[in-house]
Amino acid sequence: MRQISQDEYDLLTSISNRCGVDLSSRGLSPSVNVNPMDDGGMGSLLFILNQSSKNKRVYGRTIIEGEFYDLDGSVVSLAVNVDSEDRLLEMDVWKTDFSPLIKVPPPNIPFRFRIPDMSK
Repeated sequence: MRQISQDEYDLLTSISNRCGVDLSSRGLSPSVNVNPMDDGGMGSLLFILNQSSKNKRVYGRTIIEGEFYDLDGSVVSLAVNVDSEDRLLEMDVWKTDFSPLIKVPPPNIPFRFRIPDMSK
C-alpha cells in the first residue's frame, strides 16, 4: 500500500473535471492510499479508503471510461470504477499491446472519454 502519486492524482483530477464527474466526493484526495494491481505494470490502482473495507468492497459500476496514447503510440484504455456504495474502487488501466505503461500521462493528455449510462 502506498499514497497515490502526484502524477496519478493529477491525471484523475483532470479527466474527472473534463468528464464532469466528481471523484473527490467518492474518495479521491492527494493523500488517498492505493495498491498497485497485478497487471504487468500497466498502472491499475485499487483505492484503499479505509483499512476495514480493504477486502469487503465489491464492484458497483464504471463511472468514467476512455482512451489515451502511451509514449510508444499504443492505445491505453482507462476506466474508473466505484464500489457498491459509490466510493472509488479502482482505476483500471489496460494497454492494448499488454506492455507496461511507459509513463503516467500529464493531466492535459488528449483523452477520448465516454461516461457510461448511469441509469443501469
